Amino acid sequence: MGLARFVWDHRRLPAMEAFWARMQVELLNIRRWATTIEFAAAMAYYIDNFY
Repeated sequence: MGLARFVWDHRRLPAMEAFWARMQVELLNIRRWATTIEFAAAMAYYIDNFY
């Protein structure tokens, strides 16, 4: 039997790490969010505008 393989594509990991790091600097470190819903809406807006 073959070995279990790692499911992530290793070529995409640096791009995703860069995306999350940039989002943390531009969105998470800016302010403190009052509710989870408010934060989720801001995250969705950021992702829609990032891509």
